[in-house]
Amino acid sequence: MSEHFATFINNFTLSIVIETWQTLCFGLISEMKRITVKPGEKIIMGSDTGEWLINSFIFDKDICDQWIAAGYKSSLGQYIGKFRDSPCIRSDYSWMYRDEFVIVYDKAEKVAIFSKK
Repeated sequence: MSEHFATFINNFTLSIVIETWQTLCFGLISEMKRITVKPGEKIIMGSDTGEWLINSFIFDKDICDQWIAAGYKSSLGQYIGKFRDSPCIRSDYSWMYRDEFVIVYDKAEKVAIFSKK
């Protein structure tokens, strides 16, 4: 069972994917779980590692078409950023692979907000 939980809010105009490791089968098996988060949507997601990865690996054609129509064709199928519920040595609570986006993490509330800069 996941020991870490965070609320994630997609404050971007397009759907994105959030992934993390979660334990199944009474702690015997872990797997990477992924959720597509729509614009304006708020989710709560548990994690075994306390780390969540944001990406644009979208497998829904309609959502892909929305990314392309918004001018982000080259951004599809890429890692966007990461956030943690505890600070990392090389970073604070979040870091980005794409400079045009930002994740703000409120450690007291355990809320991560993803948006375009």
